[in-house]
Amino acid sequence: MDINLEKIIKSCNQELQELDNSSNAVSAYIGLLQYRKDYLHTIRYYGEGSIEEKSLKDSYLKKNTINFFDKKISSVEEALEALKKTAMSAIKLNEQYCNIIKSYFLNNDLKLTAIRVLSPEQMGKIIPRSKKLLSQFEEEEGDWVFASSTPKEENPYIGRCHGKGMLNLGNNMFYYYDSSLDFKDGRLFIEPNGYIYYIRPDDFSPVTTVKRNRDGLAHFIFDDEWIYPHDISLEKDISNIEEYSDVTFLLRNL
Repeated sequence: MDINLEKIIKSCNQELQELDNSSNAVSAYIGLLQYRKDYLHTIRYYGEGSIEEKSLKDSYLKKNTINFFDKKISSVEEALEALKKTAMSAIKLNEQYCNIIKSYFLNNDLKLTAIRVLSPEQMGKIIPRSKKLLSQFEEEEGDWVFASSTPKEENPYIGRCHGKGMLNLGNNMFYYYDSSLDFKDGRLFIEPNGYIYYIRPDDFSPVTTVKRNRDGLAHFIFDDEWIYPHDISLEKDISNIEEYSDVTFLLRNL
């Protein structure tokens, strides 16, 4: 991550921790985010109206009634609304954090990338949205075009888009490949070729979350994922397209 952006994030985290020391807003916000993640996983695996969904809601209602509310809360919807009010200052701080990140990329003319194995001719006129997928921190579900602000040389999705999947174990990244890999003159090449579509971040939103570290300090997390809820026009929205086959940099993740 850019060192100047790291300084901005550090300043935002200081503001977040000051808010955490003075109110329940940050704890309430973290609780909301965790519920979103648990709920999305529950209904994706077990379906709406399942016993597991009811159990999750009952558990969440009991936990947060004890932690945050003096008055009796009778439903999880009421608890979520009350929790959202408690968390509002943290929610607004997160919105401010996202705007700062986006402004930094726009002001420095930094591009996002969408990695695809399809050529522009194969793509047609658009990069289409992926349907009903979870965002990076699994707290949102939607139909989005996903993009990344990770530099090409460090971007693991260049490997992922060629294979069936990607497994992250600690600092190591493993890929399941359908594609052909070939070593030649000390370099690693992949077939078919891939394509990097460069996009301005004007209409994209950075994906962020808030978590506590081992010391209990709250901090914002931004890990270079961006989302946009509409298809991308190749003609209007793409500033450059780069074709690649050399993926030698992926060797460090094997």
